[in-house]
Amino acid sequence: ATHGQLKPGYVADFVVWDANHPVEMVYEPGRNPMYQRVFRGQVA
Repeated sequence: ATHGQLKPGYVADFVVWDANHPVEMVYEPGRNPMYQRVFRGQVA
């Protein structure tokens, strides 16, 4: 298997958020706190 873990050789989908607490992701309408997205192992 090549999915399910963050380690070399594995495929990953995840998002890096610019937030100190999860509530910050929905607190400010119109603000997108997404810092970076990784889709199928590639920065997108």
